[in-house]
Amino acid sequence: MNIKKLSKTKTTLLVLAIGLLLAAGVIVFRSKTPYHGPYADVASFASGYYNALIQKDYDTALGLLHRSPDTMFDDEFLLTGLQNSPPIYYRVNSVKKLSDGIFEVDGTGKSDDDLGKRQVTNYVIDYHSKRSFVIHWSDVPSELYDFGKIIGK
Repeated sequence: MNIKKLSKTKTTLLVLAIGLLLAAGVIVFRSKTPYHGPYADVASFASGYYNALIQKDYDTALGLLHRSPDTMFDDEFLLTGLQNSPPIYYRVNSVKKLSDGIFEVDGTGKSDDDLGKRQVTNYVIDYHSKRSFVIHWSDVPSELYDFGKIIGK
């Protein structure tokens, strides 16, 4: 009888240990996943832009951008800034849907300078059947939003 009891105890402990290992694995996996919130596809797209910059794949990064014709973020401005202070880290903190086709992406970034990590707010838009990254609000096409309803939300 003691052998059966000992065997049951060992089996119970083994099952418990396996359960704890599986739970720990899930926790570790989740902690390494960059973003867990809503609109993960938008977060992934924004991360793709910054990852291209970090990898110095400027053609890919510039290809993801939407810029208005009078943008202050032309290629020369961007490339000069990237050469002077290249990004080395980016993480999405939150994504908020502002309206149909406009998402605000708040993240934390770090460049190869002495300024440390800083908060970054950008936008991802779905415009003319294409998803694009927008550096600054001024480059979001005005037909995508009612300015009075978006600002201050």
